[in-house]
Amino acid sequence: MSKEKTSRKIQYKKNFLTDVIFRIDFPVILDIAENTPKGFQNKILNDFPVLEPIQQFGVKIERKGSNIDTFTADKTTWRFSSPDKNYLTELDAEFLAVVCKKYSNFTDFKNTVSKILKSFVQLYPKLELAINRLGLRYINQIQLEESDFFGWQSYLNKSLITNLDFFENKNDLRRAMQVYEIMLEDDVNMNLKCGIFNSSFPAPVNKKEFILDYDCYTKTQLSRDQVIDKLTKFNEIAGKYFERSINDSLRKVLNHG
Repeated sequence: MSKEKTSRKIQYKKNFLTDVIFRIDFPVILDIAENTPKGFQNKILNDFPVLEPIQQFGVKIERKGSNIDTFTADKTTWRFSSPDKNYLTELDAEFLAVVCKKYSNFTDFKNTVSKILKSFVQLYPKLELAINRLGLRYINQIQLEESDFFGWQSYLNKSLITNLDFFENKNDLRRAMQVYEIMLEDDVNMNLKCGIFNSSFPAPVNKKEFILDYDCYTKTQLSRDQVIDKLTKFNEIAGKYFERSINDSLRKVLNHG
């Protein structure tokens, strides 16, 4: 993510992003639910040649009058990966997602999403106006080589870490996460998850790490062209809140490379 200064965007030399996720949800596509998405695979094959079907097994319960019917509700999510595994594309009967594991800049990410979305809409043109949810999520896993695992005052906005002062013995903590659900506009929402996630849970906290997770989304029905515009807006919102979350000490780390 970048920060704004006198209307000019500055790109940090490094980031702590582990996942940047684009996702759209839509009404069930029976052709994907009942068949393998060969057409989609062929369109993205040059960029995403590695296929990994993910089987999900479940049970669905339906009430019909006084009777309750139980039946299996198995489904497959089709995961396509780039050769370096930096990008993943996931498709099932109800959603399409693009995941970047080594994020460098928004322009490259947006161009990759646009290319995949174009291929998808060419195959399923009737969904052009049926996208019923759009999300863009940035997951920052900040890790620093310091022995004070709970000392974040110089790096993060104090409003995000004051809850840690409640505990007299912080070594008793195993996890300390907060969730904020925000409505920014009539059609834009953001969930902010932040705190000490503790990747070694349930073991004691044994490293200095902090999660900043920004999930922007809308449930307003969108066309394909609107998706990219909204994606740009979500990126700006996430960048704004990221800047509000951090202090100059962390900016120095991000600019150190």
